[in-house]
Amino acid sequence: MSETYYEFYPGKFEKKINAALKRIDEQHIIDRIRKHDHTVWKEYPNEITNRLGWLDSPDNTQDIIPEIDSFVQEICQSKFSNILLLGMGGSSLAPEVLGRMFARREGYPALIVLDTTDPDTIHAMETQIDLEHTFFLVATKSGGTVETISLMKYFYNRVIDIAGPDQAGSFFGAITDPGSGLEKEARLLHFRKVFLNDPTIGGRYSALSLFGMVPAALSGIDISLILKKASEFARQTLSGTDRSAVVLGTALGVLAAEGRDKLTIIGEAHWLELGPWIEQLIAESTGKEGKGILPVVHEGQLNPADYTADRIYIFLENEDKSAIKPLKEGLVKAGHPVIALLAGAPENIGIQFYMWEMATVIAGHCMQINPFDQPNVESAKEKARQLMGIYKQTGKIQHPEKICSDRNFDLYGEISGANPAEILNVFISSNRRPGGYIAIHAYIPYDPKSDAVLYGMRDKIRNKYNMTTTVGYGPRFLHSTGQLHKGDAGRGIFLQILSRPVQDKGIPDVPGKKDGYISFGNLKDAQAFGDREALISSGRKVLTIVLKNDLHALLSLI
Repeated sequence: MSETYYEFYPGKFEKKINAALKRIDEQHIIDRIRKHDHTVWKEYPNEITNRLGWLDSPDNTQDIIPEIDSFVQEICQSKFSNILLLGMGGSSLAPEVLGRMFARREGYPALIVLDTTDPDTIHAMETQIDLEHTFFLVATKSGGTVETISLMKYFYNRVIDIAGPDQAGSFFGAITDPGSGLEKEARLLHFRKVFLNDPTIGGRYSALSLFGMVPAALSGIDISLILKKASEFARQTLSGTDRSAVVLGTALGVLAAEGRDKLTIIGEAHWLELGPWIEQLIAESTGKEGKGILPVVHEGQLNPADYTADRIYIFLENEDKSAIKPLKEGLVKAGHPVIALLAGAPENIGIQFYMWEMATVIAGHCMQINPFDQPNVESAKEKARQLMGIYKQTGKIQHPEKICSDRNFDLYGEISGANPAEILNVFISSNRRPGGYIAIHAYIPYDPKSDAVLYGMRDKIRNKYNMTTTVGYGPRFLHSTGQLHKGDAGRGIFLQILSRPVQDKGIPDVPGKKDGYISFGNLKDAQAFGDREALISSGRKVLTIVLKNDLHALLSLI
């Protein structure tokens, strides 16, 4: 018997969803997924058959627990009080969720995640932790993720300053695919430990693999219990005795086709932390071929009557459902489609990971897309590489011409106006479309102060223009919602916000050598303006605002 249950209120979409569920049963979709049948999604196996290892992750990772436990013991007996995970996207989001959901356990290091190229955020992290007592876990499937490798090289040099070149490697571990560039580099630099993950698991489906479970175990989380619960849920799902993932995925796919493509996640207590992981999984898996489901997380609640008719609502509930029960009941009464998942205790996180992974691939089947590829992600990376190449030759990141400048902001875009506030409001009002959304891309320090301003700005924009509005920090969002922004139906408009670093930091070309030709500030600029070019090339509308003074000035623009 599963430890989770769901409540589903489909409203007027009940017949269509039930018909889709019947087709899934008649076509034996779950059994075909279990057998790794690529024709569930596409005629050809490319980027499908080599991406289905996640189906067996709960069982396979349990087989490696003795090796993980041995390494955890070694770290706990050492001088390390912090684990600083350097990762991006699928390599960092699951550990971040786990680190926030579970209280720190005595006798184990604290788990901290760093996934940015913002030099001020990196500097703040350096002042927060004691480098001499920090173990660095470098996590990247490909072994070449530019943000992760840049952070690794930077902190490797900082550790050399403290411990010397002969001991620096003992402060580092790696999680990567076999044969990757990181594996080779880690062995060359004598990392304390190198974990090689199953290469048939895609990054965003890797939560129950080594990428999620090693950091969790290092911080004292009982991964044996998490994996055991996930394994039982997987067996129930694949045997058809638990239908929650099937119903969830079918509803998501059918409702997206009906214009209900804004997945609004509302959670209680610790389950709020799951939102960003779901956001990456859903957005990167479904946002392609002119289709997509836009996740909406960490949004301030509205009255049921004030929500737009392009949403589906997911409630992640504890045993005590009183806190969000009135909103749920109000949305159901108003006719909105609602699914409530009783997630229960944090130890059920493995069940949620597997449920959402299965639901996502079923949604992909309903939408007739491949949920495992990311055809539009490379465009922003290539534009950023081009800008960095120009920087290497000229010493400058190439920017478009400014359209407006005052004491607080520099603006780049195609809208004219007397001042930044007028330009921003004309930009939104002239480009908004039915069923559209506004995405705020913030290349600024990632901290509570920034959160307060950005989420306040989001609420003001949403309320004024009655449009779904999201917030993402750059460059981390490039590895989560970036695919959807360029691959969906193109109804999004994009507001970039950039800050200049107070204290920039150089990136070594090679670990152990002096700083190279580019800094983190340069890299962040190249990523922001590279993504701007990629969005515009995809036919999207973009307004870029560069901050010159206090972040709070943004709130005066709406």
